[in-house]
Amino acid sequence: MTFSAHYRSQPEYSVLERVLRLGGDVQPGEGLKVLSLFFILFMLMFTAYILKPVREELILVEQGSELKSYATAFQALLLLFLLPAYGAFSRRFSSRRFMMAVMSFFILSFVLFLLASLAGLAIGLLFYIWLGAFGVLTISQFWAYASDRLDEDSGKRLFGLIAFGASMGAMIGAMAAKALPLELDSRIILAAGAITLMLSQLPVLFAKSSQVKLNLDRPKQPTKLFNAFALIRANRYLMLIALFVLLFSWTNSLGEYLVSLLVEHNYDMALESGSVELSKNAYIKQFYSNYFLAVNIGSALLQFFVVSRFINAFGVKLSLVLVPLFIFIGYALVLFVGALLLFKIIKIVENSLDYSLMNTVKQMLYIPTSRQERYEARALIETLCVRGGDMLQGLTVFVGLNVLALHPKSFLYFIVVVAIVVIALALNIGNRYRQLHRPD
Repeated sequence: MTFSAHYRSQPEYSVLERVLRLGGDVQPGEGLKVLSLFFILFMLMFTAYILKPVREELILVEQGSELKSYATAFQALLLLFLLPAYGAFSRRFSSRRFMMAVMSFFILSFVLFLLASLAGLAIGLLFYIWLGAFGVLTISQFWAYASDRLDEDSGKRLFGLIAFGASMGAMIGAMAAKALPLELDSRIILAAGAITLMLSQLPVLFAKSSQVKLNLDRPKQPTKLFNAFALIRANRYLMLIALFVLLFSWTNSLGEYLVSLLVEHNYDMALESGSVELSKNAYIKQFYSNYFLAVNIGSALLQFFVVSRFINAFGVKLSLVLVPLFIFIGYALVLFVGALLLFKIIKIVENSLDYSLMNTVKQMLYIPTSRQERYEARALIETLCVRGGDMLQGLTVFVGLNVLALHPKSFLYFIVVVAIVVIALALNIGNRYRQLHRPD
């Protein structure tokens, strides 16, 4: 082979693809597709994070903290009504048209909330519930759309890099929300959220139909109202994923509850010693600003430099096991050492791994499933199972404190035990995923 022939046989990467290869195994011709999916996810997370302070402001001013505490349960009920319609429409449209329809629906809803607020109506509780449903449903929809645009091989290589858009969108959205003037009218931010959500759909609008798989996987039998439940019940692999997501969300939410107790404990100790001059509200706000910033930075760094390489090197099974294994070891260590600072560090690392590695590998689990399962079953798992874990956390705390009269430290033992079950589920899911990938 001549030198010129050898040179021509080498893959030719664009400047964009060379940059993207720093974070994942991007092949020639994949750069624009990766960038478009990255942009969509970035804008979805950016929209969610600039609207979160508006959500908190509206519900606390209009309704108060007590009603806010029940909002998670209302979110689960709302999703229970939305999912059947979501599943029915997903079977009738191609991936591209359905993606645009879902986002147009949420854009219209934001406009209606804006008009209601301008009319003087109290929208705090409804908007709080709606934005929670928006967050979980749109992200689930995005990953279903991304799965339709990528085959199994490219999905395994590129999902980690694409998910970096979520980390960056969350971080920059939170920074933008913090930088806005405190007295800025919340309705202006709500209007901005509708605009950024519209911008997120530009790559979908201009995507070529040939770039999106159009197999609609029409079911041979008539579909039921709650078809997603039937899909999960009929597929043991999906049942295991649903249980895994439910229990993992349960342990994570319980850990966040313990973090809130830690903040209050630290403030009380500092107040007694006279080492703090801030009000309790300001102290808590300062703590969580630093806490979330550390989590977002850690998540972004892991997502770009580590996740894709780790999954390619060690596979889906070990990647799925790693986070619950870290929870088991970390919380057991806190039980024996008892250092509060250690607990804070472990929660930061846990959440950074959760938002980067765990989120990526969870989306990869749906690659070998059918289109109907990717849209309907995945939406149910990523919404109701996640919110179900939050509800179980609230029930656990209520029963533990008010019925069993447990010390809050006892919840650490509970998390360690549940983490063992989650590890076992992860191993089982990893084995089944490998079987689904095994060539015929």
